[in-house]
Amino acid sequence: MILVVDCGSTKVPLFEDFLRKAKVSFETQKIKQLQFSNKYKGVIISGAPILITQENTQIHQDKLAPLFISDLPILAVCFGHQMLGFFHGAKGKMGNEDRDFNEVEILKEDPLFKSFTTTTVFHEDHCEEIDLPEGFIHLASSKNCFNEAMKHPTKMHYGIQFHPETSLANGQRLMDNFLSLV
Repeated sequence: MILVVDCGSTKVPLFEDFLRKAKVSFETQKIKQLQFSNKYKGVIISGAPILITQENTQIHQDKLAPLFISDLPILAVCFGHQMLGFFHGAKGKMGNEDRDFNEVEILKEDPLFKSFTTTTVFHEDHCEEIDLPEGFIHLASSKNCFNEAMKHPTKMHYGIQFHPETSLANGQRLMDNFLSLV
């Protein structure tokens, strides 16, 4: 079973639709009521309508901490990506507003990006970004955001700034790749 953590994004139903179509069992929990359990095989953490440079995000980091110390595969998207980074010491900053499809350069081969070309188009929806936490593997970058994708050095904890749930066929392929790791 996959745990979908709803951090307040209106895009959460798109993750749920994808998982239904993939015939993968899942449970969605709102971040404020998050209860972690050993029944999960993987985790998807959604985006959120929260500006990390204008709000204290410690309460969110604290709620997500049990996931970040676990060994479960995690796909942390946008706000989830930022919280994963903060948990490991990253810093956030205002970036370029990006609300469209843009080219993302894949910097390293990784199972998450299996069958992708070096430059791939994904949908963006953010105006902030984080730097790369110490020790993390930098997987992708774009002209508007240095840290588009990262991976924990020893766990299958992925953070991606872009949105696979709105990235059409490329998003579907990335989600399939993530599910193959679970």
